[in-house]
Amino acid sequence: MHLEIAPLQTSDIPAVIDLLATSMPTEAISEQKFARHILLDPNYRDDGALLAKVGNCVAGFIYVAVRDQPLNDIDARRGYITVIAVDPKFRRQKIATALLAAAEGFIQKLGRSDVLISPYAPAYFTPGVDVASYPAAVTMFSKCGYAEVNRPIAMQTDLWNITEPEFAIGARQTLARDGVHIEAYSPPLTQPILQFARTEFGPDWDVVYREAMQQILRGQASPARIAVAHQHGRVLGISHHDGERFGPIGVGANARHRGIGQVLMYETLQAQRFAGHRVAWFLWSDDRTAERLYRGAGFVEIRRFVILGKTL
Repeated sequence: MHLEIAPLQTSDIPAVIDLLATSMPTEAISEQKFARHILLDPNYRDDGALLAKVGNCVAGFIYVAVRDQPLNDIDARRGYITVIAVDPKFRRQKIATALLAAAEGFIQKLGRSDVLISPYAPAYFTPGVDVASYPAAVTMFSKCGYAEVNRPIAMQTDLWNITEPEFAIGARQTLARDGVHIEAYSPPLTQPILQFARTEFGPDWDVVYREAMQQILRGQASPARIAVAHQHGRVLGISHHDGERFGPIGVGANARHRGIGQVLMYETLQAQRFAGHRVAWFLWSDDRTAERLYRGAGFVEIRRFVILGKTL
């Protein structure tokens, strides 16, 4: 078997989409999703999107991203592998390890020393490897020196009969008496939201909320897509949805333990329900937050991932 590792070519994209559908069926990676998460990635480089070819057959694919403008000092040391797939017909022939070695070489060439799989926010397909759907991938990474960082979970809830519970109603009333407003996005809140997102949660949140506000202002989304808690011109918390996808949601460090998170969550879930959605889901939480915030709203675990890391 003659194996060639080469950069992705435009003519190869249909074959890669077919490969991903066969190798990663749980993710349902369409041509449009592939373009959004890879081809339109602002950090896209040809030698970061690599094919494994056996003759004229596309046997495998890997995508690795390194930010030109790191989010912080830790990010400045990292590269991110967001997807790796091998055609089932070509497995157990060391194709995955060859792709992984090429990706690691690409990361080192750009001066980075660490690799994460695969929380490259916001353009990740999954926040790690699904431990139930792809156990062989977890084993392969472990054999190649990758260690577990943490285990995020994905959750989902039914919106048909979602109602705000008494404790959230009481918290909303108390917050109102304290001068805290809970409302949908409006243009005067633009900069306070962006400043809050950057300061409290980082640049990737800035990207998500900036894009959502742009869509709202273009008339492509309802203002209720973003819920805001603010007091005296200062944002205390924000929540967001994109269709059925819930989040990200967050409350400032100095405003927690007042019920703001619960009120914002139900505000967004109701906005999703009124928009005609019947379920709400998200890809990333930890067990502690799930127990504290989400399970009470009927969220149940639907997937569990493992984030893996390695120092080169």
